[in-house]
Amino acid sequence: MAERAIVPLLSSREKILEAARQLFATKGFAETSVDEIAELAGVAKGTIYTHFSSKDEILVTILRVGNTELTERMEHLMKEDLPYPNRLKNVCKAILEYLDHHYHFHRVYSIQRQMMPMPECQSEAFRQELFQQFFNSHKVLTRYIQEGIDGGYFRQIPADVIAAYFPVILSHGLFINDVFQNNASVDELAEAAYDIFMRGFGTASKEA
Repeated sequence: MAERAIVPLLSSREKILEAARQLFATKGFAETSVDEIAELAGVAKGTIYTHFSSKDEILVTILRVGNTELTERMEHLMKEDLPYPNRLKNVCKAILEYLDHHYHFHRVYSIQRQMMPMPECQSEAFRQELFQQFFNSHKVLTRYIQEGIDGGYFRQIPADVIAAYFPVILSHGLFINDVFQNNASVDELAEAAYDIFMRGFGTASKEA
């Protein structure tokens, strides 16, 4: 995907983050320099260091912002007064919508997730913080999967194991849709992802 011009009305901090998302997604974290981020963001290199101490901190911030927004959406949907399968379907749709609308975040997230437990940050402190971001979202997912296990919707497999596959299935659906240009809607992708997830881990005793 070609680099896009950064929206002029964004704050300098948001311009930096958006430029970094694009470059990390298309070139990779290690191959992207701070100079390139500054050039695409349309700011002086020194401006970057008024907001971020390093390229590592930019990466961690990108993941923290996206993970926080996704977790908040998931928490809200799972508290709705609906049957468990409906809530989980809504979570599938919400996550897919977010990842579809934030393509560059999705790419950065997927790349770093594949590297766990050793994400790409060069600083050990930032590497630990990045690991914590993934752990926090996984912990929330695990809690809601455990609710499904307790309700009889999932087989008796450790909730954290089932939760680990959830984002993988969602990301894979978006990837296949994009590569093969299937042009499926988010609703269709969410339904398919939910069906695949329940076929793999669901029970036959509940109608999902």
